[in-house]
Amino acid sequence: MCPNVVLLCSAFLVVLDAAAQDDGSQDPTLAPGFAARTIVVNQVPRRYAIWLPPDYDPAKAWPLIVYLHGAGERGMDGVRQTTAGIGPALVQWPERFPGVVLLPQCPYGSVWKSEFPVVDGEFGKTLREYNIDKHRIYLTGNSLGGFGSWSYAALRPDLFAAMMPICGAGSADDVLLCSGIPTWVFTSRRDTIVPVQLVRWSVLIARFADSRVRYTEYPIADHDAWTPTYSSERVIAWLFHQSRSDNGQAQTPGPSDDMAGDPDDHPGLK
Repeated sequence: MCPNVVLLCSAFLVVLDAAAQDDGSQDPTLAPGFAARTIVVNQVPRRYAIWLPPDYDPAKAWPLIVYLHGAGERGMDGVRQTTAGIGPALVQWPERFPGVVLLPQCPYGSVWKSEFPVVDGEFGKTLREYNIDKHRIYLTGNSLGGFGSWSYAALRPDLFAAMMPICGAGSADDVLLCSGIPTWVFTSRRDTIVPVQLVRWSVLIARFADSRVRYTEYPIADHDAWTPTYSSERVIAWLFHQSRSDNGQAQTPGPSDDMAGDPDDHPGLK
């Protein structure tokens, strides 16, 4: 069973890769609140973005969200990843996000697992440039970034205070390594890109190791589970409520939900 889950995860990363085309025709600019950043890796400039809350004060320690975007936002412009997923929610409801947001960008044709050394570099630079509360570092991502969230958290299980993978699954090994991280998983019941069964298997494996895994399954036939998730005031409040103690233990786990999703946990309720 577990080997099949690994193969299915790999297969759907290939599907996501094929479904997203990059014609190079877009030249977007950053929306207000975002700042362009660059790090040089192997003599190649890698652009990424930082979002700061309107009242950011460097004298205060702020939570940090690491956001991994989907396949359609890949590129090298350092901008496209701000235009979908969590980006529109940051622009529309900045008051709901009392923290710094790091938005790396995965190059076209690559997957997040191949880019984690770059993400590590951007993460380290963010810690040096901004006053970050190291007890409140969060991880989230959608679609390609949902898969990437499971993989990145598995590499840094003692770092994140909480994670929110959206319409993405993890291998059995990665999911088990994430045990202990308060997690809320989101997907759509009739997802047209990533089958819901794949996400359900990840949740079942996670719950086998740790019962503190929440799960919301939207009753819609759409791959876009990220818009209702990132636009939910209650979900974002849950994320920012999580923290880790000095010994690296999660302090505020969330309750567990039914596999089919509790209607009260559908973030259509603002």
